[in-house]
Amino acid sequence: MFLGTVAGLLAGHLPGFAETPAVAVLMSAACVSMLRLPLASVVIRLLLTSSAAIAVGPLIIVAVTTAYITTEVLSPRLGEDRERGGEESATALAATPVKD
Repeated sequence: MFLGTVAGLLAGHLPGFAETPAVAVLMSAACVSMLRLPLASVVIRLLLTSSAAIAVGPLIIVAVTTAYITTEVLSPRLGEDRERGGEESATALAATPVKD
């Protein structure tokens, strides 16, 4: 949540993007990418930004959906690369001849 807050404060300086929506959007995206609980991330962020929840709600939902889909798509690819890297190194060790 803290990294999302810092990123939101940095993104708040972009033209057309105020600090409150930026913090809410990036905190919710960071939360859903770590927890992988999209509904909980939306509810938590809407409660934390209750003063601007109606205006920021659609932005939070879009950010959570985008971050969740991106995380789900990239997770299997990262796992496959790790598994293949382990198999390749084990195969390379087995193929090297041992000198006596």
